[in-house]
Amino acid sequence: QIGRIAEHFDYVIVDTAGSNSRVANAFLVSSDYVAIPCRIDDYSIDVAKEVLKRIAFIQQQWNPHLVSLGILPNEFDATQPAQTEWLKQLMTHFRKYLFGGLVKKSAALKEAAAEGVPVWRLRDDKGQIKTAARTSGKEVRAVYEMMMKAMEQANG
Repeated sequence: QIGRIAEHFDYVIVDTAGSNSRVANAFLVSSDYVAIPCRIDDYSIDVAKEVLKRIAFIQQQWNPHLVSLGILPNEFDATQPAQTEWLKQLMTHFRKYLFGGLVKKSAALKEAAAEGVPVWRLRDDKGQIKTAARTSGKEVRAVYEMMMKAMEQANG
């Protein structure tokens, strides 16, 4: 069905669970690019490693044109020593699989998701864009721009 509706979209971003499911695999088989958003904790990093293996398998078996943009550190909290250490380990052992940007932890991201709006459109009671939303919005847009550049470079 994705092929049938593809002409109507330039980009579709789908965030699936990291589990090895038919739905997630169907998206990978029909995708051009994939990034792996990953919280910075032991469990999520292990899941991201498994997803990398699954992407490699799908590239070999069904979709040789699938481009992996890599692991995107997500909800990173630099004030947490454990997260800083896990990110260092990720950068040391999986640097070639790591996307160049990251998204910091922000309550504005969860609030925007709950309201169903992009974070840069999250408003306060007076109708003004919230300060935290502006900051998070800049970070998210920077990551999107990096992804766009990586996709353009992959296409030659």
